[in-house]
Amino acid sequence: MQTSMLYTIGTALDRAHHEGSCVDLLVEGAWVSGRVVASDSQGVVLEDGTTHVVVRLDRIAVVRVQGVGEEPAADSDARPMPGPRQTALVPNVA
Repeated sequence: MQTSMLYTIGTALDRAHHEGSCVDLLVEGAWVSGRVVASDSQGVVLEDGTTHVVVRLDRIAVVRVQGVGEEPAADSDARPMPGPRQTALVPNVA
C-alpha cells in the first residue's frame, strides 16, 4: 500500500517546532531566521536568542529547516518586535 503526504510550509514549521530546529524563512524577498517557538494557522513566532519575530504564513515563500541544535543564519534580516516578549500569536481582529 502506498501512502502520500502533502508537505506544506505549515507542516515544515510544525515539524521544526517539535524537533527544536531553527528555520530560515524567505518573507517577501528577505530571509528571517530563528527557532520556531509557536505557530498556528495564521503565523509563526521565531526566536533568535534575543528577539521574537512574528511572520504571517501567507507571506512565506520558502522554508529552509536547519539541523537540530544549529544556530540561526548570521545574515538574518529579522527585526525585533516592540514591547515585551510574546510567545503566542494574537489573531488580527478587523
